[in-house]
Amino acid sequence: MNDKLQLEAERQMQDEEDLALRRLVSDGPGAGQRLLEETLHNLRVHEEELKAQNDELQQAREDIERQNNKNRDLFDCAPVGYFVLDERLSIIDVNIAGLKLIGNDRAHVIGMPFRMFVDGKVRQEVDGHFSMVKAHGNASTESRLAPHQKAPVPIILKSVRLGTEWGEGWRCLTTVMDITDRKVAEETAYRHSAELAITRDKLALIIDCMPQHIAVLDRHGVITLVNEAWRKFSIENGGSLTFCIGEYYGSVCGGVDANECPPQLNSRALLDVINGQSSGVSLEYPCHSPTEQRWFKLDISPISGVEPGAIVVHTNITSRKIMEMNVQKSRDRFSDFARSSSDWYWEMDENLRFTWFSERFSYVTGLDPQEVIGKTREWLISEISPESLADHQGDLSARRPFRDFDYAIDTGRGKKYLRISGVPVFDKECEFIGYRGTGADVTEIKEIEAQLRESKNVAEAANKAKSLFLANMSHEIRTPMNGIIGMAHLALGGELPAKQRHHIQSIKQSAQRLLGIINDILDLSKAEAGKVVIDTAPFDLANLVDEAISVVAAQASEKRLPINVRIAPEVPRGMIGDPLRIRQILLNYLSNAVKFTSSGGIDVDVQIEGGKTAPPTKLRFAVSDTGCGLTPEQQATLFQSFQQAEASTSAKFGGTGLGLAIARQLAELMGGRAGVESQYGSGSTFWFTVQFQGAVDGADCPSKFLYPIKPHNNFAHQDHSILQGAQVLLAEDDLTNQMVAVGLLEAAGMLVDVVGNGAAAVEKAASGKYEIVLMDVRMPGMDGITATRLIRENVELLDLPIVAMTANAMHEHKDECLAAGMSDFVSKPFQPEQLYGVIQNWVTGLAEASILGTAGMNAMSGRDLHLPSEISGLNVRAGLRRVAGMKKLYLSSLQSFVQEQGDIVLRLRQAIANRDFETAGRDAHTFKGLAGMIEAKEIVGITEDIEAGLEASDILGVMRLVDNLEGLFPPLLASITLAVGSSGLEFSNGD
Repeated sequence: MNDKLQLEAERQMQDEEDLALRRLVSDGPGAGQRLLEETLHNLRVHEEELKAQNDELQQAREDIERQNNKNRDLFDCAPVGYFVLDERLSIIDVNIAGLKLIGNDRAHVIGMPFRMFVDGKVRQEVDGHFSMVKAHGNASTESRLAPHQKAPVPIILKSVRLGTEWGEGWRCLTTVMDITDRKVAEETAYRHSAELAITRDKLALIIDCMPQHIAVLDRHGVITLVNEAWRKFSIENGGSLTFCIGEYYGSVCGGVDANECPPQLNSRALLDVINGQSSGVSLEYPCHSPTEQRWFKLDISPISGVEPGAIVVHTNITSRKIMEMNVQKSRDRFSDFARSSSDWYWEMDENLRFTWFSERFSYVTGLDPQEVIGKTREWLISEISPESLADHQGDLSARRPFRDFDYAIDTGRGKKYLRISGVPVFDKECEFIGYRGTGADVTEIKEIEAQLRESKNVAEAANKAKSLFLANMSHEIRTPMNGIIGMAHLALGGELPAKQRHHIQSIKQSAQRLLGIINDILDLSKAEAGKVVIDTAPFDLANLVDEAISVVAAQASEKRLPINVRIAPEVPRGMIGDPLRIRQILLNYLSNAVKFTSSGGIDVDVQIEGGKTAPPTKLRFAVSDTGCGLTPEQQATLFQSFQQAEASTSAKFGGTGLGLAIARQLAELMGGRAGVESQYGSGSTFWFTVQFQGAVDGADCPSKFLYPIKPHNNFAHQDHSILQGAQVLLAEDDLTNQMVAVGLLEAAGMLVDVVGNGAAAVEKAASGKYEIVLMDVRMPGMDGITATRLIRENVELLDLPIVAMTANAMHEHKDECLAAGMSDFVSKPFQPEQLYGVIQNWVTGLAEASILGTAGMNAMSGRDLHLPSEISGLNVRAGLRRVAGMKKLYLSSLQSFVQEQGDIVLRLRQAIANRDFETAGRDAHTFKGLAGMIEAKEIVGITEDIEAGLEASDILGVMRLVDNLEGLFPPLLASITLAVGSSGLEFSNGD
């Protein structure tokens, strides 16, 4: 409108200018001057008018803009969503709340059909909503939006038509309100209502199930509800069929004989309870029937809420009343007993002060009860341990019963020991009112106990001295015997004349026999003293039997005695028990069988004791021979210490007669038994049973098999070539034992450094060059235990194997070594194969393979595979340690390395030539990891440099490193191929 006014003013000005020009032409020059002045005046007037009009126009525009901004702010700040739709129901405007509801921004929403943001399941309902708007101008509908990447939102949709008719220029304002909270509230209210109904039903059921007689009263004291117990009682006692419903409670339970029911409740007292002006009514009353005496307890409590009321509970307390009467009878009876008992009785009050003693107290203690009454027990006590007194006071403070609390008192006739027992006493309101109990004179018993303790201490001191003597003698005898047996072994390994060889062989055999006698005596002593500890570990049963047989295999072969083994098919191969003790018993039986059998054969039988069970818990081992057999008299004494079948047996075969006694005790310690079945002249069957902790998964075991007689055990005849070059630190102070150990270690190709005390061992071990430490436990200055603890303080030496070497074979000593951080234990004198086996287990990591279980070790151990100690370019023992010493697994790793990485140089060159540095880096990284697993240190170093060069984009440097790798890698592949081929493991894609 203002624009039209401005155009009109401009046309008027133009017309006036034209008129002035015409006048100028007609009037001449003078008139022109006047006209010019008039024109200038008019122009100034028009200019001022035009400026005023422009100011008014600008003010109007600003007012309109402010109103639009205000309307927009109100539109955007609305708490509900507003959508402005055109005639196609597409969105032409939307406020902030609306954008939040549909989860999009304004740029993606404008122009989109509104129905696209509605849950697809309700779009037809929304279409109907807008049809209503078209027809009637407005509509309101519950629906659901489908926000972007969110769950549907319940809404109320309200729309109003802005135009007068449907068609061009038609607009619609749609309001969208999120009613999620309301829906949740409705669902919660519905759920609470349902739960409330269920709760009411449960409460009604609970009340009906209660044994008390219960009634509910309204605000006037009228009964509105009774439970099943009330109804039943009412019928049994001649009540009305309506069960008192609708009657005033006071008239139902009052007004009867006062000896049978409580006094009638007045209306005022009952209303006070109902209205909350009284906390309730509680009283007890008799309610006897013609056939029995009864007592009830009445409790009336207010019910708070919108509608006041009360709940009445009648509880039958007849049993309690009868009990109270019986208690009174018991008290009377107790009074009679107290006067005739040899013990005395006492009572305390709630402050733990004596209040009463029976007459016997004065007679036993010589004290006047009146001197003690009013005092606590501490006043009486003259001698007691602080711990015992504290325990007693704890019982009293906690109101606990106590028994046999002993203490001494001083009497006029000397010291006496009293033994007290007591129980707390509570009144009928369960309030503590004191203690009562009994007392007895135990002075004579205490004197006998003191004598027994003295005898026990003497016996324990003697037993300790015996154990210490055995430990010391074991150490003192085993140390020189280690030198004798070890030096004999070294001498027999050299060139000797036949006669000297025979003499040294006799020395070695005699020393080994003497060692067997020492071991038997030590085992028996430990068993008799209860010092034998039974371990629990999973083991391979078939291997255990095989190991025991291998020890006697050579002797059996010499006598042409086959050894047959039968294991029942239901016996699992993997068991949980003490394999060393089982092997010890089995080896004793086998040794005797071979010793006393000249022809025929020997059978070993293993089966489940007591029939098939799953899992089996007890096995029976039996060793049968075809020897001379035993008489019943010989069988009766055979499992006793120092007993043999005949007096001439020891002279003929040797031995102490302790083996079977030890076998029986070990079997009993493992929850079993031991025995013999024999017929003189027809052979014998020695058997034992063992209780196991259970079975474990293991390799399949054939139901019957015949063991070939081959002399091998845990360590015997293993391939020890892997030990060549192993770095060993030997800590040993005895020169002879040094010579023996060094001779044995160097004979296997090991490199040995020797120190003579623990301090030197700690210093040497810190260098980090050793693969294992052999540590003597007893050394001058610093012993092996202390040295081991100091070595373990160095975090870099935590995994260094430290094997204890000691002549003390006591189990406690082994525990001390292991607790100090030692890895394993070798007793002196040790067999060379035993020493080699322990070292090989630890330097190759085989000792750590137990975590794989029996099946895993059998599958990957590769015990029969040959592995050279040196493979050019590899640290073989370090590689073995990475795979827990399992040779087959290590050889398979080498095989896989050759097959998968043999072309690594070619692959690296191709990737670099194609400028595919990502592939080159990935291949180099994989190759480095595999080379590290097999301990190819030099190759790993070059590959690390290649990786670094690729990351730094030093391509020329990388090419030079690849050239270096090409020079080193083929010899390594050749060495690995030769080693795998010589091991007996063939290259194949399927292995």
